[in-house]
Amino acid sequence: MSVASKYQRGMDSLSSHMGNGLKYFALVVCLLLIFEVLSRRVFSRPTDWNFFVTKQIFGTYFILMAPYGLLNNVNIRIDVLYDRFSERVKAWLDLIGMLVIFLPLCAIVVIYGSEYAWGAVKVRECTPSTLQLPTYHMKCFFVLSFFLLFWQGISEIIKKVWFIRSGAGGES
Repeated sequence: MSVASKYQRGMDSLSSHMGNGLKYFALVVCLLLIFEVLSRRVFSRPTDWNFFVTKQIFGTYFILMAPYGLLNNVNIRIDVLYDRFSERVKAWLDLIGMLVIFLPLCAIVVIYGSEYAWGAVKVRECTPSTLQLPTYHMKCFFVLSFFLLFWQGISEIIKKVWFIRSGAGGES
């Protein structure tokens, strides 16, 4: 098994395990929203913290699921023309898009986002509410997500190259 193959399988496994583990965050968000509705409507006692906590949990869930989404090809694309091409042409278009747009964008977000996240960590950035809930970790998760997305993109590039070279999904 080649180094590229080991890398691709390892990265795909990491993204898959992360996605499968993070799916429970959606359940937590639902439970928090139900709790807030009951607090507000049934007991007339809305919480101050629930909105911010729910937003942070869902934000974490959403951004950290990006590598899992890339792995499972759930990304958004305009299929008006794309669907008319052969699988080989689609693989070339995906490969070019990944190399020219996707990977550079991920790298830029990681580089500049790291500085932004570190600044938020240093000042221990919090919500503007009276509760002062921490928000700096969200910026760190955002950078982590793009870091993992970059490496999942490399895995997808390996698969596209194998497909273009062999005409099949496996390693040639």
